Amino acid sequence: MNLLLVTFDLTRTIPGDSRYAQVDATLQFNGTLFRPLKQNRLLLTSRDPQQIMSAIEQRIGRQSGILIVPVTSVSAWRIHEVHRRKEWDRLVTAIRRSGIKIDGITPNYVSS
Repeated sequence: MNLLLVTFDLTRTIPGDSRYAQVDATLQFNGTLFRPLKQNRLLLTSRDPQQIMSAIEQRIGRQSGILIVPVTSVSAWRIHEVHRRKEWDRLVTAIRRSGIKIDGITPNYVSS
């Protein structure tokens, strides 16, 4: 099981661009998706980063920038909005249940 940070830049976006939803649907298909911050996705998955990138490219093409990084520690964070805090709680719970080790992650909304 892996925790991956997934971020991407779409080209020629318009308000309500459906490609954001397409990427999220692709990620959900490939694991458990978390969005504790609006512009970043965290994916708990058994797939490797290259497989996830290929799946995203199949949906939105190869013209967009994509960065996928395995997460083994979380050093600093601050989560403000209530709905984002609920998403953080869901992420922390899922990591604990999965048994993977992510250094530094706690259920607190601000890192120590």
